Amino acid sequence: WLEHWALAAAVATALSGAIYVVEGVRQMGASPAAHPQSAKPAPKPSEPAHHIFLSYSRKDTPVMQRLRDDLRAAGLGVWADDNLEPGTSAWEKSISAAIRSTGCLVVILSPDAEQSTWVGRELAMAETLDKRIFPILARGSERDAIPFRLMSHQWVDARHDYQEAFKKLLAAMQRYFGIQY
Repeated sequence: WLEHWALAAAVATALSGAIYVVEGVRQMGASPAAHPQSAKPAPKPSEPAHHIFLSYSRKDTPVMQRLRDDLRAAGLGVWADDNLEPGTSAWEKSISAAIRSTGCLVVILSPDAEQSTWVGRELAMAETLDKRIFPILARGSERDAIPFRLMSHQWVDARHDYQEAFKKLLAAMQRYFGIQY
C-alpha cells in the first residue's frame, strides 16, 4: 500500500507544475521555469475557470459590458457580477470565490469606481491574494479616478481611444497568461 501511495505522490508531484491553461484549454506544457513571467497553473477542477475578474462601479456597467464582451471574444474567460443580485449574501460569497479563483483582476477606473466601497474591497482582496491587477482608466482623471493604492501602478487609458487601449490591455494579458497571439 505504501509503495503505491509513494508512486502516486511522486507522479502527482511531477505533473503538478506541468498543466497550464491556454485560451481556456487545459494543456500539458513546459514547467513554470520555462516561462516564469507568464505561466500560470491551471485552476483546480473544483474552481471556476476564468482568467479575469472584472471590478467596476455599477455606473460603469456599459463600459464593463463592452470590455467583458471584447475579452471573451479574444478567448479569455471573464467573471463579472452582472447576473447576480447586488447586496445579497450569495453575491458577496460569489465575489469572494471568484476573486480567489481568478488569474487576475481588471479594474475599470472612474470617479465612481474610486468612491465605490466594493471596488476598494475587491482591490484589497486581490492584493491580499497576490492577484495581478490590470487598471484601465475609463472616465475621469488621474486625480479623481485612480485610488491611492493604484497610484504607482501602470494603467491603460481608454478615455479617448477605447480600441487602442483594449489592444494594449489584451497584449499585456496575453503576455501574462502566456497565450500566443
